[in-house]
Amino acid sequence: MANGCERAELYERYLVPAITSIWANDLLDRVGPRSGESILDIACGTGVVARLAEQRGHVGRLVGIDPNTAMLAVARVKSATVDWAEGSALDLPFHANTFNVVLARSAYNSSLIGRGR
Repeated sequence: MANGCERAELYERYLVPAITSIWANDLLDRVGPRSGESILDIACGTGVVARLAEQRGHVGRLVGIDPNTAMLAVARVKSATVDWAEGSALDLPFHANTFNVVLARSAYNSSLIGRGR
């Protein structure tokens, strides 16, 4: 059986291109982050949402948070400019009103998607 790092690498190699990047692109198309907005990617896994926002030329703070150390290790290799944080969506280590846009690509937590006012 694969260890945590191997599973994270397999996730990035196979699931991200085939499935999750498609969902992430759709999410970014729907939300349409504006230049200068700060974005939080909750339960980011290997960080596909934040990385795609970065690749699209987003200007503003990008932060990804996930409780899985192995997933974050892959995310850090993929992008050194996104701020990666280890933590839970249930106990975010950020002050209120820190982010303009909060995104969660996973279907099970899609109710977290929103934009600050």
